[in-house]
Amino acid sequence: MREQKKLTILEIGHDPWLGSRHNADFLQAGARLVPGKFGQEPGWKEVLPILFRLAKRKYDVIAICQLQVDRLSGLGKKGRLLKKFLAIAMHSRTSSWLLRQILCGSKAVVVVFDNGYEAKLSEAALKIFQPVLYFKRNLLEGYLAGKQGLYRVLPMAVVPQLKMPKTYDVFAAGSFFVAGRKLTLLAAQGLEELGWKVDIVKNTIPYEEYRHRLARAKVAFCVQGFGFHTWRMYEAALAGCVPVIDHPKEPIFH
Repeated sequence: MREQKKLTILEIGHDPWLGSRHNADFLQAGARLVPGKFGQEPGWKEVLPILFRLAKRKYDVIAICQLQVDRLSGLGKKGRLLKKFLAIAMHSRTSSWLLRQILCGSKAVVVVFDNGYEAKLSEAALKIFQPVLYFKRNLLEGYLAGKQGLYRVLPMAVVPQLKMPKTYDVFAAGSFFVAGRKLTLLAAQGLEELGWKVDIVKNTIPYEEYRHRLARAKVAFCVQGFGFHTWRMYEAALAGCVPVIDHPKEPIFH
């Protein structure tokens, strides 16, 4: 029986989803998204061999992260110019095709792993790279209906939580800048005045400390920030802590 060829895979993104079991190369693009896993920028020793294989068209599959070309905050001049260039390229069929050929070639299959907080899909990734599959966290129900199986729900990456004795009734943490989170702070302070044991965290703390304090509470406020939800609802549930959430405004699969 003829042996099946093993696929050569390159993953470009914030966090590696495919893992070493698939023998995939990983090229980090931007800060990590997994809570508490900030990582380090890759060195040239790791990057150069990947760029060489990419230029030689050695990859059968290229998995890319989302491209938020309209988000320019926090970027330097080079980052802004790159995103503006991508925004221009995506609006022309010719420039989109040319850019894909330069970056990926004609034989490589492209898929997207979209970890974005927003539920909308990356228009740039769709127009430029024309992926055969689009994996999306926070996927709207409408995208799954009648799209011929192009879209798939991407699972959350949540660090397993600790099971600890409950020493607090309520846990509330965050910068409390969003309207909903401001209400949770007022609610937590009100419960504290009534004699409840409340743990309120207003400043940034180490992730391990955050995990321990969350696990010690019976209930945690898990109100959404910029996205439709917060990681905390998953972390709380895994820690044996009841998450108090707000209902998402849009019908989202997860």
